[in-house]
Amino acid sequence: TFSGCIMDPSRSIELQSTKPIKLRSQSTLPPIENNEESSAPKKGLTTGCSRSSPNRTCIVLYNLIMPFIVIATTATVGYLSELPFIFPSLGPTAFLHFAVPDKPAASPKNTLIGHFIGILAGSLALQITGLYDHPNVLTEGVLFPRIWCAAISVAITCSCMVLFKVPHPPAGATTLIVSLGLISTPIKLCC
Repeated sequence: TFSGCIMDPSRSIELQSTKPIKLRSQSTLPPIENNEESSAPKKGLTTGCSRSSPNRTCIVLYNLIMPFIVIATTATVGYLSELPFIFPSLGPTAFLHFAVPDKPAASPKNTLIGHFIGILAGSLALQITGLYDHPNVLTEGVLFPRIWCAAISVAITCSCMVLFKVPHPPAGATTLIVSLGLISTPIKLCC
C-alpha cells in the first residue's frame, strides 16, 4: 500500500529506535521495545516502501499516482455531469494535497473555503465591472474593465482568505478563471 508514502522523509520516525522520539510539539514518546519479529522493517506489498521511513522513490510514485487518480476522477465526473468540475487551479491544489499534505494550505477546509471565496469574489468582480454578460477575455481581449475585474477579484480573494484564516493559493487562480469570464454562468459557478 501507499499509506507510508505521504510522509516527508525528513520527518519520518524510525520505529525500531530505542531512543525517545522528539516531535515538533517538543513532546517525547517512550522508546519502542525491539523484538525479533519487528527487527526487520515492514515493506509495502507493491512498492517496497518502508512504512516507517519512505524513500524518495516511494514519495515520487505516490505523487505520480494519486494526483492522476484524483484529476481523472474529477474530470470524469465533470464529463458525465456536463459541468466544469475540472479547472486549471485543481492542478496546484492536487500538488498541495499530495506533496505537502501537512501544510495549512493543503487542508480540506482551506481548499473548499478558499475556492468558494475565489468563485464568489470573481463573480462579484464581474458584477461590479459590468462584465458578467460579456464574452470571456480570450474572445474579447484584455480591456481596462477586465484588468479592473481581475485585480478586484484577486484582491477580494486574498483579503478574505487572510480574514477567515483559510490560506489556499490555488484559489487565486480560481478567482481569475471566473473574473476573466472563462467560467461565468450561474450553473458553472455552482461547481
